[in-house]
Amino acid sequence: MDQTKWKSVVLPRDVYEEVKLISELEGRNISRQLRFIVDDWKEEFLTPKDLERIEAHKLKVQEEMGAHPTSFST
Repeated sequence: MDQTKWKSVVLPRDVYEEVKLISELEGRNISRQLRFIVDDWKEEFLTPKDLERIEAHKLKVQEEMGAHPTSFST
């Protein structure tokens, strides 16, 4: 697995089963469903300052991994 692009996560089995079911109902794969959940949460709860901090963190991670700044998508 290309760790500059993908990471594995561990979820409690019941949470995994819920996300899997929701993703099937919504016509998405699990990865896309998690992205949808995160994006929705950011829009709902984060301030512009919080979003700036997240973007700064993304750039820092890119630099540490030697990735090109434009290759990291949200």
